[in-house]
Amino acid sequence: DDYLDLDRRLGALTSVGITTQGNSAEGQRKSPGGSLNSGAGNLPPVVTAPIGVDDAEKTAYETAYTALKSGQVTNAKQAFTEYLNEYPKGRYAANGYYWLGEIYMLDNQLKEAGEAFVIVVEQYPAHRKMLDASFKLGKVYHLQGQNEKSKALLNKVAASKGSAGKLAADYLKANF
Repeated sequence: DDYLDLDRRLGALTSVGITTQGNSAEGQRKSPGGSLNSGAGNLPPVVTAPIGVDDAEKTAYETAYTALKSGQVTNAKQAFTEYLNEYPKGRYAANGYYWLGEIYMLDNQLKEAGEAFVIVVEQYPAHRKMLDASFKLGKVYHLQGQNEKSKALLNKVAASKGSAGKLAADYLKANF
């Protein structure tokens, strides 16, 4: 449900022309609190209580994810990149690469999006985001004109159960 909600939100940002630079047709947008911002504001506040290593990793990931959910795409991209540099094999690394791939897709950086999704698919084959990343990777291949590769991957995902399977089947019907 969170995935579908965030995917819907990212799609809405794309449809109104907001990129990772935070620019829309009007040059500004309303933040969830109603104030105007350009998407390049400060990251959400982080708890300053003493935290352990595991808590620091979780806080770093949650900071990035919260920024993404609130539409601060530029901040989220930076925060996910910093998280993955600090915790390349961390508990949330697969999720971090997945969301970074989504951000790259939002900004039409297909090469970088594909690289992020490939990491999830190849390095985290048992992770719950693997099928979602495979679906997105299939879309990236299609957008890059690699139709054979795209169709093969999307057919594999479409054969699975769950939301990624349905999304892949729908994408195949609409595009092949």
